[in-house]
Amino acid sequence: MESQLSDKKQILDITENWSTELLLNTIKDYWPAFYLDALFSWLEETDQFSIPARENAIQGLSEKLTAFFDKLPLITSTQSRLVEDISELLNLPVWKHRYELYSAWILTTITQAMKAYPLEVHHNDGTLTLSFKATHVATIKNKIGSMQLWSEVRSPLENPVGKTRKTGMQPDYAIYDAILSPEDCIVAVEVKQYRKGGTRNFSHALEDYSKGLKNAHVIVVNYGKISNALALPYPERNSAFGEVFPGSLGLRLYLDALKKCLPALPAPEFFSHLPDAILHNLIISDLFIDISASLDTLEYKSFLREFLTPLVQAGMIERINAVDVSLRAFWDSPSEKSVEELIGLSFSYNTDFMHLLPKEQSGIFIITDDDGAVDLTEFDNPRYTLLLFSNSGWTISNIIQE
Repeated sequence: MESQLSDKKQILDITENWSTELLLNTIKDYWPAFYLDALFSWLEETDQFSIPARENAIQGLSEKLTAFFDKLPLITSTQSRLVEDISELLNLPVWKHRYELYSAWILTTITQAMKAYPLEVHHNDGTLTLSFKATHVATIKNKIGSMQLWSEVRSPLENPVGKTRKTGMQPDYAIYDAILSPEDCIVAVEVKQYRKGGTRNFSHALEDYSKGLKNAHVIVVNYGKISNALALPYPERNSAFGEVFPGSLGLRLYLDALKKCLPALPAPEFFSHLPDAILHNLIISDLFIDISASLDTLEYKSFLREFLTPLVQAGMIERINAVDVSLRAFWDSPSEKSVEELIGLSFSYNTDFMHLLPKEQSGIFIITDDDGAVDLTEFDNPRYTLLLFSNSGWTISNIIQE
């Protein structure tokens, strides 16, 4: 017992300052694969470094990993002890409501997809009650008004094909355009939790909800796999995603599809004068920011703070890259702290970053000055957004090369 307590204390000492995100990643399914994937992604990033810089970076990471794993205690447990621990876990009351737990988690993914939108959750003193009846979960503002997120809204349906539906339909979650009516439904999400689901149940759900919600995109998500043989009854507005769970590829694909169904964001006040064509595509996958010596001015750094802060607050930037002649730093899912770290970098080298830009990728956004724009004349990505900064102001445009 004393040995086990000592082991636990060592672990607590090591993990005391870990971030919530890091702790979450260590307890999810397939965490070894998650870390290996992150490690290989980092190694791919170093391909852009010079050979000496790459070797130094890899050596530094190797030393940090060795020091980290050497500190972790080795804990052994007998087979009977492991069985007892697993039994205690599986006897928790929450597993008796596994479907409800999974469905509630899917609701959090819907709000995650809408994190860039102003959103008001309709709770009762901090408690959100989800029952098998129509529940107004949240109101979401968009560019032209507002949307409503509901759960378990029942609507009439003639001649359903699904065996459990007789005269109506009741999708788990649906987003409506201001008015709670089938015609105003934008997207419906039906939640399944089959380990090995056949195609019939999924196909019937897609067909019934698509017939009853004639203007909606209908999405089916499942915890287990979905066969590639599944035929979508209405391919132009049907989607089905299997293996949707934390950290999975299925989750990312589902979230991407859900985001594409949503109306345009309300524009932050700072961007209110921009053309609709630019605002509608203002979710930025990769933002490249020139930090060369020609832009080492208080005006530019103040502009970056004012420009980037509302975007990162709204979750509209997936990644920021600071560049000059090399990739100086990058931030995934950047925050206001990331913006301050960017501004605090040394702006001291020349402008030569075209070789760092992805040639076949959407969502590219570049911030530079006239010096950087000269280099971009040979950039052969057919579509990207360019912001040119000067002391007299800034201009933004969509670049489309035929």
